[in-house]
Amino acid sequence: MARLAYSKASLSKESAKLKRYKQFLPSLDLKRQQLAAERKKAQQTLRQTELEIEQCYQKSAEISRSQRPRWECLPSSSA
Repeated sequence: MARLAYSKASLSKESAKLKRYKQFLPSLDLKRQQLAAERKKAQQTLRQTELEIEQCYQKSAEISRSQRPRWECLPSSSA
């Protein structure tokens, strides 16, 4: 942390900085909360999309198993 000079001028500067910080803190905190909520929503959407993709893969695998060409089902003839 930076060293502070102990004078009325530096005290005045620091007081002004603190006043600005307190002035903007509520809006910054609100923005932080909004971003956190949006991030949570995006993560839920991602999980849901990944689940849907997995279900599509499973359905695709089931369809491909049920629609095998008939020649694969025939016993192989040994010569």
